[in-house]
Amino acid sequence: MNKKLLFCIICLVSYASAQAFTHRLDSIVTYDNDQWSKNTFGYNDDLSVAAYTTFTKVDGKWVQQQHTAFMRDAAGNDTAIVVSTAGNTLKHIYKYDTQGRIVNITTYKIVGTAAIDSAKTDYAYNSTGNIKQEEQYIMINGTWTRTIKHEYTYNTNGLVSEQLNYSSNQNENAWKYQTRSLYEYDTELNLIKEIYQCYLINAWFD
Repeated sequence: MNKKLLFCIICLVSYASAQAFTHRLDSIVTYDNDQWSKNTFGYNDDLSVAAYTTFTKVDGKWVQQQHTAFMRDAAGNDTAIVVSTAGNTLKHIYKYDTQGRIVNITTYKIVGTAAIDSAKTDYAYNSTGNIKQEEQYIMINGTWTRTIKHEYTYNTNGLVSEQLNYSSNQNENAWKYQTRSLYEYDTELNLIKEIYQCYLINAWFD
């Protein structure tokens, strides 16, 4: 058998209601390069995915590698995602503004019953609803420490004209310029040019 041959067995579980007949994917079993793997899925009453679990076959037995569970609000937005692997569990908490836009994702490492701050990403939006800023942090010795920041500028057509990227000055825990991309479009709003620049010796270089 060709080792690159991908063989999938899809098991479907039928779901019937008075007015509709649909199907839910119960599991996917994959064979690739002499390795078997499997994903299984669980569902909520509204057919949204509640969880999925990944397995690999070791010595003829399925061994769980990862389990992911989803929690959602009444609008269907993710409020929490819990990802568990052997000896490690992370919980991602999502917060939204009044317009339903993500403003923060905070990641906690679960140790026993304790949730320990691990990382976070903050988002901000401009007056037209486009994301204007994304800041990423990690927790170091009890302090949220900067890692990466992106700022976006848009033209009058709502297309990104500049993406400005920052890294962290760890000694001062402050943002510093790193790279940026400048975008140009034709009259039909097709992207025609991207200029990539690095910030060196207090100036931008193509």
